[in-house]
Amino acid sequence: MKAALDAKTADRTVGRLQHRAERAEEYAAAALVVARGAVEEAHAAILAAAAARADADDAEPVGPTKRRRERAVGKGGDRPQAPRRPGPGTPAQARPLRGEPCSEEVHPHVCH
Repeated sequence: MKAALDAKTADRTVGRLQHRAERAEEYAAAALVVARGAVEEAHAAILAAAAARADADDAEPVGPTKRRRERAVGKGGDRPQAPRRPGPGTPAQARPLRGEPCSEEVHPHVCH
């Protein structure tokens, strides 16, 4: 009787292991399908990004972008010098307070 019980237990264990292996194989096949789709989507995204970059590089700048570029370059091809701000060694009384207009030497706008 014990031998019959051991044989039945062994058969159930083998059955469980085979079922587990079949589920794992099905899962691996599904994962492969998903991965293949992700690779195809990534390939399409790369092509779209390359086309967008080509369009952007070929486009003529207009509007504010063109004006910004012209201001940055200047008329003679020189870049304009940025206004100089007082450095850390400048005495505190020489620096304008928040909300006061700055001197033209420093920068011609209201300090923030």
